[in-house]
Amino acid sequence: MTLAEIALGNVFFSRAKSRMFQEANVETILAQTTDEVLEQLFGKSSKSKIYRCLEKKFKLRKSEIATKPHIFSEGMASMFGSVSHLIEQSIMKVACKRMNLEVRSKSSFADYVATLTEIRKKRK
Repeated sequence: MTLAEIALGNVFFSRAKSRMFQEANVETILAQTTDEVLEQLFGKSSKSKIYRCLEKKFKLRKSEIATKPHIFSEGMASMFGSVSHLIEQSIMKVACKRMNLEVRSKSSFADYVATLTEIRKKRK
C-alpha cells in the first residue's frame, strides 16, 4: 500500500502499513502506551496513584481510556492542570509512532482517539 492521506475532522494522519496496527485494537495499544508514558514521566509508584485517582474520582479504568477519552482528559486536567495536554500529546505521539502513523495536526486527545478508532474500523 502506498502512503495515503486520511483526513477526519481536524486530525490528519499519514498512513502506511503497520503490523501492530493491523493485529491489535486501539484500546490495547492506547492502554499499553498510556501505561508506559506515565511510568516514564512519573515512575511506577506515581503511575499507580494516577490510575487509582482516575478510578476513584472519575470511575475510569485503564482499559477504558480509549472508549472514554473525554473522562481521561478531565481526570488528567484535574490532576495536572494545563500540563495535562502535554502528557496527552506525549501518549498520542508514542501511540501513533507504534502504529506507523504520523500526526499531522494538533487536536484534543478525544479527537485523536476517535480518529484512530475510525481508521481502525476502515482497515477491518
